[in-house]
Amino acid sequence: MTSPNNANPYNIRETEQFDAEWQGAVRLGYINPMVDPATLMHVRRWLAQSPYAIDQRPNVPANRRWVALNPRVWLWYSIVEDDRTVWLESVRIVGDN
Repeated sequence: MTSPNNANPYNIRETEQFDAEWQGAVRLGYINPMVDPATLMHVRRWLAQSPYAIDQRPNVPANRRWVALNPRVWLWYSIVEDDRTVWLESVRIVGDN
């Protein structure tokens, strides 16, 4: 098992669910295909170095976190220490009435 304080970066991977939900959010207009992919690249670089920087949420497993892509879209991810991998798991629309 590795340590979260290890200096080596984490690998960033995307699940099929993440890819499908990303495309769905683009079709629905929640993700701007001209702006948000660049933001995703920034998030990926940041998570590769500091996946624990986001506070753990109550009643959520310790290895699952979310980061906001934009004010209406959260990206849920999980951290697998044994593999030094961060899995981008899902895309969630927030604040939808």
